[in-house]
Amino acid sequence: METKVLLHAQTGYVIVAQGPDSLGNYIASCPSVPGCLGYGSTFMEALDSSAKSIEPIIAARRRQGKHVPGPDLQITSAAPWHISEAVTATTTADIDVKYAFAS
Repeated sequence: METKVLLHAQTGYVIVAQGPDSLGNYIASCPSVPGCLGYGSTFMEALDSSAKSIEPIIAARRRQGKHVPGPDLQITSAAPWHISEAVTATTTADIDVKYAFAS
């Protein structure tokens, strides 16, 4: 299973995508935003699905008076995705070690 770590440039949050699973599907999550998950038949579908859930989750947390996590990194980019480093990892611990941003 391959893991990709990308920065969603429009929100500043890191998205971690993994796949394919045994059925050929991909899953993506935003570690900084609890509950932010996305699924798809490709890495990009999963990444986009996860990114689309960031704003609604943050809005709901604000309405409920819960802590709203700040962006992981602020960048200015016209592109929706800033590929920091595509990594191949077998565990989430590997992601922490290989996590790096291009500046």
